[in-house]
Amino acid sequence: MKQKDLAQLCSCTPATVSKVFHNARGVSPELRARILAAAKEHGITIEKERLTAGHTVLVLTPEYYSEMYTAKIACLNHILWERGMESITMCWEFDQNHFIGLMHTIRLIHRLCGIIVMATVDDICLSALQSLKLPFVIYSRQENADSIHGNFFVTLCTAIQHLLDSGRRRIAFTGEQLTIKREQYFRQAMAKLGLPVDERLIYRSDLRYVQAGADGFAALFGRDEPPDAIICGYDYIAFGILNAAEAAGIAVPRELAVIGIDNIRATGIYRLGLTTIGMNCQLLCETLLELLLWRIREPDAPKRHIDLSYELIIRETG
Repeated sequence: MKQKDLAQLCSCTPATVSKVFHNARGVSPELRARILAAAKEHGITIEKERLTAGHTVLVLTPEYYSEMYTAKIACLNHILWERGMESITMCWEFDQNHFIGLMHTIRLIHRLCGIIVMATVDDICLSALQSLKLPFVIYSRQENADSIHGNFFVTLCTAIQHLLDSGRRRIAFTGEQLTIKREQYFRQAMAKLGLPVDERLIYRSDLRYVQAGADGFAALFGRDEPPDAIICGYDYIAFGILNAAEAAGIAVPRELAVIGIDNIRATGIYRLGLTTIGMNCQLLCETLLELLLWRIREPDAPKRHIDLSYELIIRETG
């Protein structure tokens, strides 16, 4: 019998059963007793120590500055707390040497049962992770590791089609050095929809965050034929575009549509709600942890890759 079957038998959710198996908070004494009794009756042995070999999960993030990462870290911390587990967070600042240098510190962490990596890593960093001999999962498609990947391409095609349906024809992309992959997806999505890519409407800034948006706006609106829609590498860039457009007297969305990526909290409370592409943070974090716990239970199983869907959240800017 699996946990989901036990949950159905006890009229609760699989997450509740998992909490009981991990001796976590948030389950009434009566329900806890009912689940444990049903587990014993059906021959389910709770092997918490074998499951975790410890109770601490390390979350490795490339940076703390972006809400895209901090929101997910906060969500993971809460989920781990609910399960009676602990978390530690470390940052490698998008620096390969820094990442490799963290390995010594990680080896000193007591009762560490696994690692969640919040961004893709190169082969050298992946090899360093593997040398730890600890279970780990990565949030980004990684062929040689258990990973969760957002099906961004499909939703990006939906966003571009949405712009076309609203009459936009000169669709630009502006990003920075760390959004090259998203720029490539933009090019592929345009090709998928049978649209030519005008290189004059692709801009990659050397700056980051809001400054990259202001830089991108200045470059794109310095062209003879500026865009009537801009898809941005992430939401902060979109805010920079919106600020620059307002300063230049460009009306959004009448003259210019703007779409961000990541759906950070500010997108819904900005003076103009930002249309953006985002993923359900709770679902992502729960899936990351479940994949890690599965790997702990099944150390010799083949690598697993899980795709999760993004969604287009339409607001005032586009």
